[in-house]
Amino acid sequence: MITIRRIRKGEGALLRDLRLQALKNDAYAFDSTYETAIERSLDSWCQQADSTAEGTLRATFIAFRENEPIAISAIYKNEGKEDEAEVLQVWITPEFRGRGLAKKMMDSVFGWAEENGYTHVTAEVTQINQRALSFYLNYGFEKVSDSDSTSKMKKPIKSNPGCLPSSSVGPNI
Repeated sequence: MITIRRIRKGEGALLRDLRLQALKNDAYAFDSTYETAIERSLDSWCQQADSTAEGTLRATFIAFRENEPIAISAIYKNEGKEDEAEVLQVWITPEFRGRGLAKKMMDSVFGWAEENGYTHVTAEVTQINQRALSFYLNYGFEKVSDSDSTSKMKKPIKSNPGCLPSSSVGPNI
């Protein structure tokens, strides 16, 4: 059974381990690097986890199969835009891709955003990550702009009527 929940205070080591796994296995999908991330102190990971465990400015969601973490997604309020948040760090372990988990993770992110009064969610996806680009487009995001390395995308929350609450299960990239 797969469950998705918001990260809890004190789970900095869990965040670090899952993020390092993502960066090591799929470096092409992220702007961050494994080498930079591994140099961070555990205290900085704990601060990041704690800052996304509660409140309305940011949230991190983790999917588990039993007690094993298998996916991560995060959403942060966009600075200077009261009603807009950006989805970040969406990653699913390879053995769980293609099973609908990315959609469930995204539903969790959108559920949280809607509950907290956001009207739009943005994302920045690396151009070489065609699987993720296709997923975001199929999920209802529209491209706003392209650069040599990334596509900026945006989706209104009101067009996501099937959005599940943040405690529900989510997507798979």
